[in-house]
Amino acid sequence: MDKKEARNYFLMPTLYGYMFFICHLSAHGAESKLFSTLFPSCVQDIEKQTNTVISQAHCQLLKICAIKQEHRTFENTAQVVDRVYGSVQRLSACLDLISSIYPDEKLCKNACQSLCKLNHFIVDELDNNKELYQVLKEYVSHHVALSSPQSFFLSELMSDFKKHGLDLPDDTRAKIRQTKKEICDLELMFAQNIDMDTPLLAFTQKELTGLDDDYLNRFKTDEGVFRMRLDAPTSLSIMQNCSVASTRKKCARALQNKAYPINMPVLQELLAKRASLATMLGFSDYAHYTLSSQMAESLPIVQAFINHMIESSSAKYDQEAALFAKGLPAGVKLTKDKKIASWDFEYVKNQYLKKQYAIDQDTISEYFESESTIQAILKVYQKALGLRFKCIVRSGLWHKSVKVLQVYEHHRCIGYLLLDLYPRKNKYASICEITASPRTKDHPLGVSVVIANFPEPTADKPALLKLTDVEAFFHECGHAMHALLGCTEYVQFSGTNVSMDFVELPSQMFEQWAYDKDVLKKIGRHYKTGETLSDHMIECIQNIKNIDFAHTIRRQCYLSLFDLELAGSNPGQDVHQTAQTLYQKIMTHTHIDSDGHPEASFGHLTSYGSKYYGYLWSLVYALDIFQQIQKNGLLRHGSAQRFKTKILSKGGSADPRILLHDFFGRDANAEALNEKLKCGILNEKFFK
Repeated sequence: MDKKEARNYFLMPTLYGYMFFICHLSAHGAESKLFSTLFPSCVQDIEKQTNTVISQAHCQLLKICAIKQEHRTFENTAQVVDRVYGSVQRLSACLDLISSIYPDEKLCKNACQSLCKLNHFIVDELDNNKELYQVLKEYVSHHVALSSPQSFFLSELMSDFKKHGLDLPDDTRAKIRQTKKEICDLELMFAQNIDMDTPLLAFTQKELTGLDDDYLNRFKTDEGVFRMRLDAPTSLSIMQNCSVASTRKKCARALQNKAYPINMPVLQELLAKRASLATMLGFSDYAHYTLSSQMAESLPIVQAFINHMIESSSAKYDQEAALFAKGLPAGVKLTKDKKIASWDFEYVKNQYLKKQYAIDQDTISEYFESESTIQAILKVYQKALGLRFKCIVRSGLWHKSVKVLQVYEHHRCIGYLLLDLYPRKNKYASICEITASPRTKDHPLGVSVVIANFPEPTADKPALLKLTDVEAFFHECGHAMHALLGCTEYVQFSGTNVSMDFVELPSQMFEQWAYDKDVLKKIGRHYKTGETLSDHMIECIQNIKNIDFAHTIRRQCYLSLFDLELAGSNPGQDVHQTAQTLYQKIMTHTHIDSDGHPEASFGHLTSYGSKYYGYLWSLVYALDIFQQIQKNGLLRHGSAQRFKTKILSKGGSADPRILLHDFFGRDANAEALNEKLKCGILNEKFFK
């Protein structure tokens, strides 16, 4: 999950609609109104919706505070607060979507301005609303006859209010309010600078030796050079296949210097403001502040967990590096310190597979024609979760390539899955899921948008997905299913509104399905012959997944510790030097480019805010759950029904530890992860 999936940390984790009449409309009318509200098509509509949501939220808050104590109920107080926060955050998600993927630059700019306005409203009238806080405190103290869900909801709500500093003196709260606004503006600026900077490089054909001519033709200009926008599929093709080291280095450096140098002073100021905020709220640093509400609960626990992961991966990490180092392809040499250059790693890995086992990423991709593979993956989800997807035509969306699927459960439409899967100008350059409209029991239509940048077709070939694309689509659809199936009583707990070290569990569990033999037989089919993947090919793919697993774990450990370090007690540190030092300490077999500044485009620094470790934390649970489901066969009808019932449908309505124990009937453990770290690099019998 990346920045789109994380919510602005100042927004309470609540999503709700501001169309309370939706369930009273006809199905078609509800659908039309829902889509026009979520996806406005002009500046005037964006401004109108922003002003309407803010105005209605303001009026509702005033009405809550004006209710006399003897007339106050859970429904006219706490539940309305849930709706207010939800309406605000739904708008926030939609403005984020518009600013990131709409082709119209004016709409993108206006959405950013509206998002800034909305953020300031949240800080002024929600996060720092002392009167509202006092009203809720008084209500809680006088009403003990609440249901268990109501009590849990109010407990979480009051905890959030206290964390915003509403028990502090007025002068301190005024400083907090101003600091929060400045942080919101800096976070938005940091993200915008990344989105606006997609490198465009020019190469000669010689500089692109190793890439297929048919693939290159789409980039060829009248001048005979090749102009390449470094979106995800393009940059990966260069890094895996180009035999010219200088080209790979040029590409890697361009990517690592996205939003550099413009984002460096923004980041430095952001770190200082965050540290100041944490101090005013009574915490030693920003990391302690943000982690206090997560599963891990404290910084020492997270640090110990990451260090344990580093230690546990060491043996396999060393083995992987030795394997690659002894089989370097022509033109690649180890650096002076006996490491593989970071810009050579993907090329070395791909060439190793090609040389030793007569297989590479391009060969594998021939079995994953984009449209048919996506349809096959969706069928897997339908069977596993007992759902049905129906493709419908919707006009007036932001781009003609967007596909809309109605999602049915038990013959009832529960929402919509939108797929925006191919690259274009001004579009967010990676892959993510955005929950545009959550589900609750009173308002049961949800909307999830999966955004990707998959390879496009060429003159001679259809669009072919890399294995990493297949895995990524499984991952993001996992988020989408969490969002659409997590239908809860309160919007605060809907779908993916869970702690940040739990939110990546469904996505990482489902991405493992991309390597299951039965699943691969269903989704992999050669685009020319229609031949399914052979057992030999599947065994190769399964082992390829593990060939650099420890390297991947180490990289996640590095990014997690870097994220935590920047949220620590030294906000004035040299960020670039910190990144370089940590990389050299953890990624001991890979040489980092000192002239690259990937920290300038590390979007999770703002969207996750010291909680990037959540990927690793939730991976432990994801692998444990996957192993349990796989035992009975992934393609068995309703194979993931227990996971759907015990985890997905609950959203954040219970403590994640309770949900996990309920699923397993025991405490979760790391045995599945340990198996992956202990197993050998490749079982060579599969390749003979």
